[in-house]
Amino acid sequence: PTHSPTCESRLDHPLHTELQPLLKHRAEAESVQQLYKNLLQHSEKQASVCEAHIKAEFRRFRRFLQEEEELRLRAVMKEQSRQARTVSTKLGRIRDTLASVERSIQELQTQLQRTQEDFIFSYKPAQTHSPQLPPQPGPGLLLNQAELLGNLAFRVWRKMGKIVQSSPVILDPNTAHPDLRLSEDLTRLGRVDSPLDLPDNPERFSKHVRVLGSEGFSSGTHVWDVEVGDHPHWRIGVMKESFDRKGEPDPIPENGIWFLLLHDNKYVTANGTLNIRKRVQKVSVQLNYDKGTVSFYDPSGMYPIHTYKDSFTEKLFPFFYVARSNSDLPF
Repeated sequence: PTHSPTCESRLDHPLHTELQPLLKHRAEAESVQQLYKNLLQHSEKQASVCEAHIKAEFRRFRRFLQEEEELRLRAVMKEQSRQARTVSTKLGRIRDTLASVERSIQELQTQLQRTQEDFIFSYKPAQTHSPQLPPQPGPGLLLNQAELLGNLAFRVWRKMGKIVQSSPVILDPNTAHPDLRLSEDLTRLGRVDSPLDLPDNPERFSKHVRVLGSEGFSSGTHVWDVEVGDHPHWRIGVMKESFDRKGEPDPIPENGIWFLLLHDNKYVTANGTLNIRKRVQKVSVQLNYDKGTVSFYDPSGMYPIHTYKDSFTEKLFPFFYVARSNSDLPF
């Protein structure tokens, strides 16, 4: 094709040379600007989700506390009613005794009011008997306040602990690949049919479908269980904090990842396929940072599955991968 002298002169113009990097810079700045907008929008969604979840949890707590309050008040009223019936029965018997005594007193006083002569001729010994004195109050006629109120707050708190489930690992949604779906309480993960609309923040996995636990470890011994159940394809383990989350590095210890994989009914590690025939339903992961070991166990009998031995130089995080299936991966 031919170009007019005017077009060629524009392309060769010094200002055109200066314009190109500016256009590129503007495009990059707009891309970063859009990323910040996406992050802002997503953080607003996160705030709404957190607000709704917190409100729901506290509604549950308030409902529990209200039911517990009513239960404890009913216990007080029941105890007071029982004590009242016991005391009322004893008071009734005392009233009967007093009435009998009063009749005897009146009968004797009537006889004493007669003249002495009449008394002599008409006297007959009164057919009275000494009434049995009412018993003195015994123990157990007051409410057992110590039982009703003792350690009340602690007992309610301990009972509340039975309705609150804790998990040793809380997933970090800011690291989750868009193909992963996390439960509202951040303790389960599954796959979605189409990628979620999530910002590409630095913490998030972009290539490998993974998610990290929210807490990392740089010392000590830590254990958590993963209920893999009958899920056909999963990968769990630990990963160093600086692991490349935007690329596709090989899953080997040299790159900072120590894992156990189930695929095609075979258990696989970075060291090869394991000779395990029994299908485990739950896997315990044990990280001993100071000794440099990552171990996998079948907790049903603490049977060892595999142990990595290495040396760690930075913080390690639990990580999880799950393929598409009808079930989630809980822990």
